[in-house]
Amino acid sequence: MSGEGRPGAAAYADDLKTFSSTVDGTKRQHAIVADFLRWTGMAANPKKCSIMSVQRDTRGVLKTCDLGPQLDGVPIPALGMADAYTYLGIGDGFDHVRRRVELAPMLTQLKHDATALLQSGLAPWQVVKAVKVYLYPRVEYALRHLRPFAQQLEGFDTHLAHGLRHLLRLPKTATTAFISGIRHRLDTQHWCDREEELCELFLNDKLGSSAHAPPKRRNGDIGSLWADVRGHLKRFGLQLAKAPADLATDTPDDLATDTPEQPLQLRVPHHDKWLGRGDVLRHVKLHLKHRHWAKWAAMPNQGKTARAHGGAGSGFLTRPCGREADFRFAVAGRLNVVDTLSALKRQRLRTHDRCRHPGCSRTETLAHVLNHCRGTMDAVHGRHNESLKNIERALFASSGDAKDRVELRVNQTVPSLAGPALRPDLQLYNHTKKTVVVVDLAVVFEEQASDGPKSSGLVKAATDNETKYAGVKCHLQRQRMDGPPLGPRLRLT
Repeated sequence: MSGEGRPGAAAYADDLKTFSSTVDGTKRQHAIVADFLRWTGMAANPKKCSIMSVQRDTRGVLKTCDLGPQLDGVPIPALGMADAYTYLGIGDGFDHVRRRVELAPMLTQLKHDATALLQSGLAPWQVVKAVKVYLYPRVEYALRHLRPFAQQLEGFDTHLAHGLRHLLRLPKTATTAFISGIRHRLDTQHWCDREEELCELFLNDKLGSSAHAPPKRRNGDIGSLWADVRGHLKRFGLQLAKAPADLATDTPDDLATDTPEQPLQLRVPHHDKWLGRGDVLRHVKLHLKHRHWAKWAAMPNQGKTARAHGGAGSGFLTRPCGREADFRFAVAGRLNVVDTLSALKRQRLRTHDRCRHPGCSRTETLAHVLNHCRGTMDAVHGRHNESLKNIERALFASSGDAKDRVELRVNQTVPSLAGPALRPDLQLYNHTKKTVVVVDLAVVFEEQASDGPKSSGLVKAATDNETKYAGVKCHLQRQRMDGPPLGPRLRLT
């Protein structure tokens, strides 16, 4: 609308910032804003608005700002390079050192608030929820617009990690994954009219490999936003690349050029499409979650159970789940740091890792205690029976269509089946629709050491049940319940 070749604007809440590389572009952008306010009937407070010039002349002297923009006849004040407009306690200026210092009291206050939460007596899931929805949003705007020192952020992260470890009674060895750029001397003749290639090499941290951009040994410049972008791309394992032309959105002039490509596009490993403005933040966050999970899964001991969790299995972290002791045990179990003899031997607190139950010579791992040890079989059977009762109550509560004649058999033999007296946990017969579902419940907690589906304890239990109840399946398929055979409609789980 402004006719500017490279217009720019930024917005946060009800604040708007426009910037242009020319004086005429700045005037046109201001006129558009004034017309929009007049057309909508809204008004802006000129005292809270400002204009700033950042251009310098050939001698390096800052040019004066004499544009004289007005809103409703009131002139907008001009700011100097050392001045700054303050929003949410954060100055939006160019003095990066002072702005970094401004963030220090805010992070210190966050440390105090985090300590108060950890000592408040709240349930652990409530503390995690409060940190997520209360503490971090308070500093979100500042982190967007300021570039704090690394030790400031690392200090807060370390403080929070130590507090959560103490709250959850985790050992010091428990992982926390659960929870300056180089300047270059450019050859101006070589890089003339090659700005896009130059930006791509710089952001992908490959500019140093070019003979036309040797790195500087010393520089007195302050860091830039693009140096931070390059550092984050390298840290997170991402790269910008050229995307093919989009036939649906590109103009005929764009497609007629020799290189109809979209430069500096981003793609993440888990998504097969190029990212746009609407989904880049969501997919970058998901990429970081995948990196944290991969770091967790790569750990030889704490990563043994990483593949068995996720989705609904992680909902208890921010929702009530019973007693605090259960919550702490669940978190420690996910990290495989429960004080079994195997874990204590890894920490060099015991000399052996054999099961402490008399007569058992197997290694005392968490999976062994929860599923296989003879000394805990009563608890294993009780856990299975309680889960079965919960499923039975849910089935009775949602009986379905009253017109269907449904029969539920719990821990009973299959009618008219000869041979071994097999007792599936659940048999759900629908005599109207001629269907039957046979369910044998398995509550397993096994170590899944690889990404292959065959290494999962649930897959192994399902395979054993299919072999165990093969005769039941054939028997039900041979039966005719006043209709066609049940073969295509039989489900065995």
